[in-house]
Amino acid sequence: MVTNTSPAVVTVDSTSNATNLCIIQPTDIHVYACIFRYALGELVEAERDYINDLTELIEKLEAEDPIKFRNVASVAAELKDLAEFHRGLFLPDLTNCLDNPSEVADMFMKWVSVQLFNSMKKRLSPV
Repeated sequence: MVTNTSPAVVTVDSTSNATNLCIIQPTDIHVYACIFRYALGELVEAERDYINDLTELIEKLEAEDPIKFRNVASVAAELKDLAEFHRGLFLPDLTNCLDNPSEVADMFMKWVSVQLFNSMKKRLSPV
């Protein structure tokens, strides 16, 4: 518990578009909310970095040996699908949670459910 009775301003230097700024009041809930918002901002940045790294990997593999990359079509398709999922669906949902942090758990559960369903559908479909 914070014992200081005056509010403190805590700023967090971030490379994201939104600046993380919290006014910490002398209650635990405000401290936890500030920490949660900062962690969520870090998660969004990590997701952006992951997408960039995945895209660079795909481009590098295609550039090094395009024929070999296409020959392993299932791997190439999976990597491209993974990058598209994260870029087009997951990251926008995660970014929207910056405005509504209480929706993060529901957003994760939604995508886990969708991915499990798709995985089971692939396993059960005839080859």
